[in-house]
Order: sequence, then C-alpha cells, then structure tokens
Amino acid sequence: MARLVDQLTEAKIRGPTIGLHPDSHGLYLQIRPGARSWIYRFTLEGRTRDMGLGALADVSLVKVRAKAAAARALVADGIDPIEDAKAKAAVPVAPKANSSLAFEEAAEAYMADRLKRLRSETHRHQWRQPLEDYAYPIIGNMPVAEIETSAVLTVLTPIWESKCETASRLRGRIERILARCTVEGVTHCI
Repeated sequence: MARLVDQLTEAKIRGPTIGLHPDSHGLYLQIRPGARSWIYRFTLEGRTRDMGLGALADVSLVKVRAKAAAARALVADGIDPIEDAKAKAAVPVAPKANSSLAFEEAAEAYMADRLKRLRSETHRHQWRQPLEDYAYPIIGNMPVAEIETSAVLTVLTPIWESKCETASRLRGRIERILARCTVEGVTHCI
C-alpha cells in the first residue's frame, strides 16, 4: 500500500485522540493528556530517535513540515539533527558589554519583555509597584554589576516583618532581573 503524504490537515489536527498521529516522512503529532506537540522520528546508524519540533500551539502545520524537511535533509547526509541542534545552541554568544546598566533600566527592560504576557493590567501594575516603591529608591540607580547581597537586604529588611509576602515577591523579582542581566552578560556580585 502506498504511503500517504501530508495526511494531516489543519482541521484534522484539532480532533485526534491521545497517541501518535502520522503526517508524512517521520513527522508525527504527539498527543498526551494536556499536551500536543510535533515530533520527527528518524533512524540513524540503527538507532531510532524522536526530535521535538515544538508545541502544536506554537508551530503551525506548514512550519513544522519545513522543520521536518530540514531535519530529514540532515539525516540523509548522515548528521543527527538532535546533536546538530545541540551543537548550534552550544556556540557561545558574545555577552553584551554593558556593565554600567542601572538596576532600574534593567528592571524596565525585563518588564517590557515579560509583563506583556500578563493578561490583566492590574497584574502588570502589581508586578511593577513593589519595585517602584521599595527597590528603585535604594538600588534603582546602582549599576547592576555593583549590586551585592547587602544592597538587596537593604531593600528587603524594612518590609520583611510588616509585609512578608510583598518582601518575598520583591526578592524573587529582583532575583529574576539580576539573573537575566547575568545571562545577557552584565555580571553582578549577588
């Protein structure tokens, strides 16, 4: 029996039940409880592997077919697409040399990126307000590279006893902002 090419359609991908649903040439829609994702199944040197190609919600059928075709081309050349993707991801990215970035600037950049995901304006305001009330007056103008644990404690200590939950959330937010700075190459001492 001939193998069907491009079996899945946009309408069909919304209805299948739990399991693997083939499209073509090793591309599958994998449905698990609470998750729908694309995988590319290939065999190289006698070893069968599954390569994740993204969630159904994030990657359209057209795009996933193009991703699978690219992976299929690598397999045809004897290259493991999973290892190839890992190697490309491991290439070091030159860090941004911006050690004079102030905490407030870093926080605003972080919030511009992250807060757009929050649906409610109230939640965005609640995320921002403790930073404006407690962190910015003390460490807002400090360069991120100079922020140490003692500076963060200076922010948190006055509110830790009276507003414990606010202090805990603020600590987490400061930590996230500084962690992002570290990843982007702006080192700090915390």
